[in-house]
Amino acid sequence: MTLITNSALLKNRTSIQPFETPDVLLTSGLFKLSRNPLYLGMAIAFAGVVITLGSLSPIIFPVIFVIIIDRVIIPFEENKLEMEFGDKYLE
Repeated sequence: MTLITNSALLKNRTSIQPFETPDVLLTSGLFKLSRNPLYLGMAIAFAGVVITLGSLSPIIFPVIFVIIIDRVIIPFEENKLEMEFGDKYLE
């Protein structure tokens, strides 16, 4: 999922970096299904590592990751997208 998302961002010549201003608003492919497919892919990968390790103690890392992404990064990115693309983003 992460590779597909990165490929779509690179193909459309927009930023992969969370704190850079995007040049293009992607609404197709995985972005049609999820607002944040890159973070979803990372969370799934972290969960896979926890399952592979066979221990519950590493579960704290995916949980912390999701909380930080949800509370800090995503609101910042959504704000930036709304300022950059306005009503087109809000649709």
